[in-house]
Amino acid sequence: MSESLETQIKSFASRLDQLIRRGHQVRDALAMDASNPSAIVATRAWQEECGVAINQLSGGQQGSLACPFLQRCFSDAFSKR
Repeated sequence: MSESLETQIKSFASRLDQLIRRGHQVRDALAMDASNPSAIVATRAWQEECGVAINQLSGGQQGSLACPFLQRCFSDAFSKR
């Protein structure tokens, strides 16, 4: 594996870890008060960040994601209230 590819993988892995941690924070905030406006805004921002990450990982073609796992995650992230 080239050093450039390894660097890209580490960068995306770090970004995904951050999104996962943020997702847990958003989930916990919503569990405490689902009508909290700041929690709702944070959830939408997190969903958008997830969409951007998935779009980048898929090469920019959401409609034909090569990985079914990413396609399901993309769909699930935007179906959450």
